[in-house]
Parts: sequence; structure tokens; C-alpha cells
Amino acid sequence: MNLENKKSNLLILLAVFIVGGCGNFSGNYEEIESSTSSDTTTSSDSTSDTTTSSDSTASFVAVGGDGTILTSSDLTTWTSRTSGTSNSLNGVTFGKYSYVAVGDNGTILTSPYGITWTSRTSGTSNSLSEVTSTKGYNCACDSTFVAVGDNGTILTSPDGTTWTSRTSGTSNSLNGVTYMRQGTVLTKFVAVGDNGTTLTSPDAITWTSRTSGTTNSLNGVTYIGNNTYVAVGDNGTILTTSDANIWTARTSGISNSLSEITYGDSVYMTVGANGQIRTSFDGITWVGRSSGTSTDLSGITFANYHPPNSSSSFVAVGLGGTILTSLAQSYVVERTSGTTKNLQGVAYNQW
Repeated sequence: MNLENKKSNLLILLAVFIVGGCGNFSGNYEEIESSTSSDTTTSSDSTSDTTTSSDSTASFVAVGGDGTILTSSDLTTWTSRTSGTSNSLNGVTFGKYSYVAVGDNGTILTSPYGITWTSRTSGTSNSLSEVTSTKGYNCACDSTFVAVGDNGTILTSPDGTTWTSRTSGTSNSLNGVTYMRQGTVLTKFVAVGDNGTTLTSPDAITWTSRTSGTTNSLNGVTYIGNNTYVAVGDNGTILTTSDANIWTARTSGISNSLSEITYGDSVYMTVGANGQIRTSFDGITWVGRSSGTSTDLSGITFANYHPPNSSSSFVAVGLGGTILTSLAQSYVVERTSGTTKNLQGVAYNQW
């Protein structure tokens, strides 16, 4: 009887060990997979980073003056990365499993994880102000990157690597670009720029000029799934439209220039000069939010970010290395960026 009991106990222990070991391996697989890259070069044309840094996949990337690139995985600690350029970087986005940053003198950089960056040939010396991507990390959709800039420059790319110049039909500088998607089908791109310029395109290739009703420069534009575009610009300009053809002026309540706009948690949020933050639930009625700073804010993104003890956040960047984070209707927190360089754009991707 004692021998039989010992055999039975050994079999039970063996089963527990096997099940426990397999369960532990499965639970840590994603963490193991995402931490095998290391940061060893800024010039290789690699499709994967190789870094020994604990911040091996950056959820947030901010870009700015003199080629500044900062990354963070938690919104609290920001790490400077080597961009390989001294040109100012003005915009950044994520799509097709890669970050793309654009800047002065036609600068385009790409990075799969935000750590190691590779210079790409844009084919232009015009400064690029903004870039967007139609494909998120988990979207089984056609991918298109669109960059806009000075003298009506529009560039498109299927992957962020190879770029093609498109005819915009305007010599005005373009400052913002967005797109509309219905399901997995792209239906319209919208670009905005100086002197109230608005352009639309069904494919990012052929562009048509539209009447905005303002001569104020437009600096940013966004779209959400309720058929509403919102554009913002100089002198507190805010415009809305359902089709990007006919625009309606809205009252922002300020005369400060607005630089960028985003949408998240059912709230539009725009930022601008002198630390201005304005929010709206419908794009029509706008109210002010206290930013806690008088520093000019240049870029903003929404992060569907859910680490332990946190929630979705808006992330804004500005002059002098300013980084702010905020819940939609809650307080604003200033973060330590570790730089005094002006920050122009910020992007988010949840790995």
C-alpha cells in the first residue's frame, strides 16, 4: 500500500510540474518576444531593432528640433534616441508596423520600434510638416502613408520606405492631413494648409481644391467615424464639415493660433499658442481647459493606453521640451522630457 501511494503521489507531482511549466511559458511568450531587440545602429536599413534597452518597444514617440526623438513606454520616463539628422522633425505617425517621422529639407525617417531610425529618400528638399498612416497595428486594411509640406508638397508611400510625389494643385504650404475610412475601405483624404487651403482626394493621388471660407492658415485636421472633420488654425480658427467640401466656422472663444487636433474618449481636443487647450464633444461648442503652462503647444495625440492604475490619455508636446498628459475631463500633468528642444509632433502605438 505504501509503495502504491508513493507512485500515485509522484504521478500527481509530475502532472502539476508539467502543467505549471507549460502555463508559465505561455503566459510570458509575448513579453519574451517583444524584448529580444537591441539598439545598436541608426544607419542600417533593418526591419527590426536590436536594443538591450528595457524600453525595447516604444509606445510613444515625440519628435522636434535638431532631429530630436524621444520615446517612452509609460508616459513618465522619456529616452532620447539618435535620429541621425540635425534637421528639425515636424511630424510623426505609426502604421504598417513602422513609425515614420518627417521634417525639414524633405527629411523622412522610419523605425519599426521607435529605437533605431533609418533615413529614407523623399525626393524633395521641401520641408515636410505632417504625416499620417491609414493602417494601424491590427488593421487588415490597405496601407498608405501621406506626408504634406511646403509649396503644396504631397508624398505618398505604401510602406514608409519608397515615396512618390503627387500633384496638389497649390503652392500654399500644407500643414495637416487626415483620412476617412468606411470599414476597411478608404474613401477620402483631406489636407489643410496656409491661406485656408483645403484639398480632398479619394486615393491620395488626385487632389481637388475646396473652399474653406477662411484665409487663416489651417494647421491641423482630424476625422472621426460620425462623418465629421474638424480643422484648426491661426487666430483661433475652427472649421467643421461632414463631407470636406463645405466647411462651417465654429466659435473657439480665443484668438490664439491652434496647431493640432485629435479625438479620443468621445472628446475633440486641440492645442495651440500660450498653452491653449480647447475641448468639444461635438466639434461645435468649445470650452477651455487649463494646461498649467503658457508654453506654445505644437502637437497632440490620443493614446488608448491602459497600463495598471492608468487609463486612456491625451499627450501634447510643445516648445522647450514640454510634454503634457491628460485624461479627457481630468487634470493635466507635465512630464519631464529631459530636453529643452522644441517638440513638434507625437505619435502612439500600443504594441
